Amino acid sequence: MRVENSNGETLKDTSSKAAKDNAEIYYDNDDSDRFYFHVWGGEDIHVGLYKEPLAQDEIREASLRTDEWLAGELALTGVLQPQAKGLDLGSGYGGAARFLVRKFGVFIDCLNIAP
Repeated sequence: MRVENSNGETLKDTSSKAAKDNAEIYYDNDDSDRFYFHVWGGEDIHVGLYKEPLAQDEIREASLRTDEWLAGELALTGVLQPQAKGLDLGSGYGGAARFLVRKFGVFIDCLNIAP
């Protein structure tokens, strides 16, 4: 199996360390940061839930819709009580965590590989 980093260079080590290093190279990059800020809106970097027709739906709205769906699913479990604590692994810009904090008054720690 051949694994490449974001620069097209072949990685010789396909271990979890290599995967971590590759993620850091990709996300700790000004070009990636500018792309996500300008295209995704700088709030989230996850893929959104889109309405039909796709051509008329905005990425920012679809990302917010994803946050709302996630919050609804979590709310059904009863875990989103005021001052509850949570952890968002691979949180990107922390948009989903900020949404949950604003809407439910919870505390969310965010953790990313890249700064």
